[in-house]
Amino acid sequence: MPANVIDQARIVMIASALRHAIEQCAPSELPWATFPRGACGDISLVLGQVMRDEGIGGFMYICGNKYRPDGHSFSHGWLQNNQWVVDITADQFAEVEHRVIVSNNSEWHRQWELERPQPGALVEYGVQGVIHLWRLHSILTNRLQL
Repeated sequence: MPANVIDQARIVMIASALRHAIEQCAPSELPWATFPRGACGDISLVLGQVMRDEGIGGFMYICGNKYRPDGHSFSHGWLQNNQWVVDITADQFAEVEHRVIVSNNSEWHRQWELERPQPGALVEYGVQGVIHLWRLHSILTNRLQL
C-alpha cells in the first residue's frame, strides 16, 4: 500500500485493541484515575507509537483548545494525518458517544482551535521525558491482541 494511503480498517483494529487493553488494566497500572478523562495526550502518544510499531506512520499529535464564554478553556489531544483523525478518548466529552474514532471527516474535531502539531510517537521524544509512557506502552502492548 502506498505511504500516503490510510488503511482505515487496520487503524480501527489497532485503536480498538489498545482501548480494550487499557480498559482491562487495573487502576494501579494506569497513570490516570479517571480514564478516558485526562488521558488524551498520554494515550495519543502511546497509540501513535503502537501504530508506528505496526508500520503505520505519518500521524502527528494534535492538541486542540475550546474556550467558553465565561473565559474558561479546556483542551483535548488526538492523532491526525492530514484529514485523518484517530482518537480513543473523545468519549470523555458528553457529546461524543464513540469510544474509538477513526475518521477522515470528523466535524467534532474541526470545532477545536488547534495548536502546532507535535510528533505523534514516543520514539520521537526519546526516553527521558516520557519514561512513564514507555512503561505504559510496555504494559499495553503485552496485552494487545492484534
